[in-house]
Amino acid sequence: MEKNHKFKKTLSLIAIVLVWYANAATGGDGIASEDAAHSICLVDKAIVGDKVEARKCSDAYIKDIKLRRYWTKIAAENGDKISQYNYAVELLSSGNRIERLRAQYWLRLSAGQGNEMARELLQDVIKMPDMTFPPPPPPPPPPSGERK
Repeated sequence: MEKNHKFKKTLSLIAIVLVWYANAATGGDGIASEDAAHSICLVDKAIVGDKVEARKCSDAYIKDIKLRRYWTKIAAENGDKISQYNYAVELLSSGNRIERLRAQYWLRLSAGQGNEMARELLQDVIKMPDMTFPPPPPPPPPPSGERK
């Protein structure tokens, strides 16, 4: 019982420190400066393939949509299943049909790594009528006057 209490207390302290750190890094407004992001994540490691550092960079930009999306994509490309799911959700929310179709790719990758939420969302997305590829157009008719 004593160990469980100490563990919960430690987790609470960690949560408080993380919230304080996030507020300090973002100036309290949820937008991390580039220097703050560099102190939260190791950008060089993220760029060369570290999925954990890339997700930290994504998390550093809470309100800056462009930077958050950029780092979420990097983390997804680096193989982070949570970021693959998050990036798919961002693509699904876009008004661009091609991006929404591409979301299926990221959901498949995430689901393939055991992300149950990605698997469930993929099943729903596949059922949507505008989320399938249209059949290819028929070939053009031969020009008039031409014989086969």
